[in-house]
Amino acid sequence: MPGLRRIPYQAVLARRRRAFHRQAWAYLAECDHPILWVGSALTATALGERLRSYPYLLHLLELVEYYPANPVIRALARQARAVVVPEYCRAHIGMMALDLASMPLVLPNKPFSHPEQRQIPITDPGVTRVLEQAAGRRILLYQGVINAARCPLTLARAAETLRDTYALLLVGMSNPQHLEAMRRIHPGLLTIPYLVPPLHLHVTSHADIGLAYYSSENLNNLFCAPNKIYEYAGFGIPMLARDIPGLRYTVGEAGAAVCADWSDPDQIVSGVQQIAARYPAMCEAARGFFAATDTAAIIHEALARV
Repeated sequence: MPGLRRIPYQAVLARRRRAFHRQAWAYLAECDHPILWVGSALTATALGERLRSYPYLLHLLELVEYYPANPVIRALARQARAVVVPEYCRAHIGMMALDLASMPLVLPNKPFSHPEQRQIPITDPGVTRVLEQAAGRRILLYQGVINAARCPLTLARAAETLRDTYALLLVGMSNPQHLEAMRRIHPGLLTIPYLVPPLHLHVTSHADIGLAYYSSENLNNLFCAPNKIYEYAGFGIPMLARDIPGLRYTVGEAGAAVCADWSDPDQIVSGVQQIAARYPAMCEAARGFFAATDTAAIIHEALARV
């Protein structure tokens, strides 16, 4: 439209970082903060050089932030009283790439609170109408970003094969073109737009099988640390996961998931059938996986290092 000026994304990001820097330090100036827990590499760099004058823990959420090519992250990580990461392999990669003196602590992306109650009543009429379309069938649930890297077309092909017994439900922000491609393959696809957490867990509580997939496009995906596996597990929902390290050696090893080759729709169908064949045991394994991670204890350990 005439008169409108597009602002480059990088300029918007820089402006937001400056605003965060001012607001964060104004807030911290009024607080008693013997130690700071810095929630991400982006947060650390936005706080700037002034962070070095405080004792802090650095929580690195993404593997891309470990790259030694980023000298700022490397310096901040080496000066931190402790580095925290969400996955075991990332801890080893981070220690090597950042040349750390000690192994980072692993704090999995498990929600600190979880309702753990199946079939939570749904109050949103639109969500209720979608769930009603699955009546008489079990629900295969994928929650997260809906794109090719997280939700491949082979899933739609498998769902079309399973359509009489299972309803495929996708919940989250989507790439419209990819979603339409999935719908062409599987016209019965059910979708719910992004729900503000933790309200999305109300929908999760109605699922029968949770889906977890990440492509092989980078190490961050291969050594994934998804919170969704804990969200599923907290309800005792078994999972069909892609066979990659971040999923095989977590929910797969715990018996809470079948890890399959998602490049083949038949393997996805087979994985669903395997879960159905041992469903009660896998539900119990999912609850055990959830209970086995004590986030409070890990946080206390991190703080004890300081």
